[in-house]
Order: sequence, then structure tokens, then C-alpha cells
Amino acid sequence: MSNTRDPWEEVLDDLEGRLSLEGANEPDWFPPSNLGPLPAALLGRARQLALAQEDLVAALDSSLDAAAEELTALKPGRRDASPIYLDVMG
Repeated sequence: MSNTRDPWEEVLDDLEGRLSLEGANEPDWFPPSNLGPLPAALLGRARQLALAQEDLVAALDSSLDAAAEELTALKPGRRDASPIYLDVMG
């Protein structure tokens, strides 16, 4: 019996690792060439990974939207706005 792993298992391991914070500093990912078709035995795992990636993208989008709203709130008001107080004393 051979102990060699299917190359797809290594690819899925790598992609799953990139979902964690520890994988945040990994270099860009490019699909390996010559993998061949995904084995049926790994289809469920690949689907779970795809769902986890979609969840992460949604969470990141939400975080970006929240950060953008916070940055907008920090921007100073328009300079051509009317003054709030009128100095009549001096």
C-alpha cells in the first residue's frame, strides 16, 4: 500500500491553511498545473472549503464597508458650509 497523497489533498490543505490568520502572510496563490480532475472522494471537502472561502469574503466585505463608514465619519465637514456661530462682538 502506498503512502503517497493525492496532489489535490495538498492543494486543499494549502487553501484551508490560508483561511486562517496564520495564512494571512502567504504569497499569492496560483493553481498548480497538471492536477487532473478532482477525485470524487475529495468533492465534499472541496465544497466545504469553497463555502468557507465565500464566508470569509463576505466577512471581509462587511469589515471593509464598516471601515469605510468610519473613515467617512472622520472626514472634516465641507469647507463651504455656513458658519454655525456669528461673531457679532468683534
